Amino acid sequence: MPYRNVSMASHAVTQAKLMWPFIAGFGVVGAAVTYATLGVTKEDIKKSSFANPGGQHH
Repeated sequence: MPYRNVSMASHAVTQAKLMWPFIAGFGVVGAAVTYATLGVTKEDIKKSSFANPGGQHH
C-alpha cells in the first residue's frame, strides 16, 4: 500500500521495476512446464515407472 502522498500508478511502476525478474521467471517456468506437459501422451503415462511405482502396466 503506497503512502498518501504517492499515487497508486507511481507506486505500481516502482513495484514493477523491483519485481520484474520474479514475474519474468514465473512466465518462463510456466511456459516450460506447459510445453513439457503438452508432449506427454497416455502411452507415456502407462510406461512411466514414476506413475506406476510397482511396475504394473495397465
